[in-house]
Amino acid sequence: MIGETIGQNYKITELLGSGSMGDVFKGWDTKLGRNVAIKVLKKDVSLGSERFFSEATILANLNHGNICSVYNFLTHLDKEIMVLQYIDGVGLDKELEEKKYLQFNEVKEIAKDVLGGLIEAHHAQVIHRDLKPANLMRTKNATGFKTIITDFGIARAKGQARMTKEGMVSCTIEYASPEQIQGEEVGPASDLYSFGVVLYELLTGRLVFEGKTAASLAHSHVFETPDWARLKDIHGNEVVRFLKPALEKKISKRYQSAQEMLAALNKVNNIEHNKIGYISLFLDKIISLKGYWPYVLLTFSLFFSIFFVLSILKEKNNDPINNPIKEPLVETNSINQQASSYSQSQESDAGVLHQTNKKIANEPSDQKINNQTQTEKKEVDTKSSSNKKVVNSKSKEKPNVNYSDKIFK
Repeated sequence: MIGETIGQNYKITELLGSGSMGDVFKGWDTKLGRNVAIKVLKKDVSLGSERFFSEATILANLNHGNICSVYNFLTHLDKEIMVLQYIDGVGLDKELEEKKYLQFNEVKEIAKDVLGGLIEAHHAQVIHRDLKPANLMRTKNATGFKTIITDFGIARAKGQARMTKEGMVSCTIEYASPEQIQGEEVGPASDLYSFGVVLYELLTGRLVFEGKTAASLAHSHVFETPDWARLKDIHGNEVVRFLKPALEKKISKRYQSAQEMLAALNKVNNIEHNKIGYISLFLDKIISLKGYWPYVLLTFSLFFSIFFVLSILKEKNNDPINNPIKEPLVETNSINQQASSYSQSQESDAGVLHQTNKKIANEPSDQKINNQTQTEKKEVDTKSSSNKKVVNSKSKEKPNVNYSDKIFK
């Protein structure tokens, strides 16, 4: 059907998805210049035509920013077609696949939007009966994100005739309320139970009850208690206190209206974040990477190898054998320098003495005697000065003092 024009102004551009009741296409409204969603009903669906028209009628009577709007209902080549608001976003089921779980502040904004839409629907006496992540679409708006309720295919208004036989259940069993599973009449509390299951999954990354068969899931919803310890470990007692009434088995113990549940949600401000809970969620996320385990193990082994090599290098740098203390070498060098300077001074003194002796040999005897005595004096002075230098250099060194003698004296 891609490329066809329906009803003169709706041109089909691409397939968005297929379901048991029909196909959903993206289209373009050539008159108003906007994107639309075109839902085409399959011909061979039992009771499909009645439900399809019922959904269109219900949506036409609901006007709320968090509920998908219907634009038109028509027939094309013996096919019933509904033209809906096009939502440029993704379902919460897709977000859960990517993120595994959502932070509480994000879930709180989603809950506000959905409860706002349910207030409008329940006021119009319409029960959705199939709330689940796939039927909640998130789209961007001016202030961030907005969540919109879609797919009122099995919704029913008050007083509307049943479209399923007695004893048959039309719902998604993972999110169905106890009364819905037991085939009883459902009201607003049933939608709130289903939405409570959705919130539990968004906050923990797991369904409130997990079973291998529809029968085991149905039994859990009717008789078993949710794992509140998991939710408490991640988000704290306050979130548990908020969500518990939504998942009560008895209708009388549940929130009686979407307004009441929204008021309780707005009171949840102080959230206790538990690190152990977030670690468990992280491990769940790692375990969910089925085909990527070899890459995960390779990455961990690489990091471990790098850490091991760095630790060995650090130990070598701190080893005293590989890195001996350099301070004694500095002291030895200073002593060698002092000794060399002393030897140089001695050599210079000897040179001066040799030249003096030469002069004395060439002079008269009396003068030689005077010069000899002067030379001897100079030699004595030179030796004393050089000895003083050595003494001064040695005095700079630390004296060897016997402290025990001092104390006893």
